[in-house]
Amino acid sequence: MRRWLARGGGVVTLAALAAAAAYGPSLYRGADAPDEPLAEVPAEAGVILTLDVRRVLDSTLWRASLDEAAGAPRRIERTCGYDPLAEVGRATVFFLGADDRPFETLGVVAHGEVARGGRARERLVRCVGAVLAEQGGASRRVEVEGVPAMRSARGGSHAAFLGADGIVAGDEEVVARLIRVSRGEAPAADRRPELAALRSLVGPRQDVVLIARLPRRWLDALRRMAGELPAELDGLTSVRALALGADLRAGLDARLALRASAAGAPELEAAVRAQRDALLAERETRLSVVGSALRRLRVDRRGADVTVSLRIGDDVVEDLAALWRELRADDEAPGSVGDLDLDDVPRGRGGRLGGGGLVEPVTDPQPGDDPGRNDDDDEQ
Repeated sequence: MRRWLARGGGVVTLAALAAAAAYGPSLYRGADAPDEPLAEVPAEAGVILTLDVRRVLDSTLWRASLDEAAGAPRRIERTCGYDPLAEVGRATVFFLGADDRPFETLGVVAHGEVARGGRARERLVRCVGAVLAEQGGASRRVEVEGVPAMRSARGGSHAAFLGADGIVAGDEEVVARLIRVSRGEAPAADRRPELAALRSLVGPRQDVVLIARLPRRWLDALRRMAGELPAELDGLTSVRALALGADLRAGLDARLALRASAAGAPELEAAVRAQRDALLAERETRLSVVGSALRRLRVDRRGADVTVSLRIGDDVVEDLAALWRELRADDEAPGSVGDLDLDDVPRGRGGRLGGGGLVEPVTDPQPGDDPGRNDDDDEQ
């Protein structure tokens, strides 16, 4: 996800720059952003990701990933003297496409101080000029649905300001759809009951929210994958949609909801539990920072919805990030956590973690024990 956030951040920043060039210093007055991000995305969107950009940038997860994830924003900051991404409040990225090509078209909607007021837009104008000059690119002014916009000289990318502090970007048809949605001339995603229901599964206030309806091609791919993996994963084939919500204010508090068929949900729940327990049965995993996180993994089911929840503190997030960096830096790194040398696991600092990334001395699970049990629950 780190890598995606970095790329997404670059998309949002460049969209802001392109829109600034389109409008110049003028102030386009309009309504503020709706509280619900689904209300400004076309109803046809199959995958929708919304970020509270400020919370993400302030999170331990992001700071632990800076060396790998912040390349594009840092380059723009060096060129412009400031980071436009840091002035984006909320960003929504979505995909449109047929079932056989679900990622065919990308759209972006961003809001924040980066696009509010003439002075902020003048600064973006200067910034976009510098960035385009560095890249040898160019753009030209156009109109989409009667709204001034910018079109890339290379390819068909468009961008425009929308409302009091909004920026929209995508190809011409995507920008046109976003404008029509904002005017009430086309349906928004919040009008689709299945999307609104998925959104409700992960809570109203989250720093990261992902909603996806799985098209038929995805289900076929899941079936092929499940056929090659242990039988416990057969339950994946019943997944029809998913929603992910994450609160990053203190470590990571995440909730993944998988919507399955009514018949497949019990099997899916059992499969997720079995995989968690199998990982914890490996001594190397159980005694590492990964094991500490897995013990906090909760699996529940209500009807056709299977939810997987994880809550870990800043210390565990930092340890997991350190482990990930070590694995990436080591060309000879094992392919699975279970094959790790215990000396390679980073030191833990919180909860039950002790030196060398190990959990403080514990006994092996006894009959009747729940490997997924979180001892911290007894303190709540």
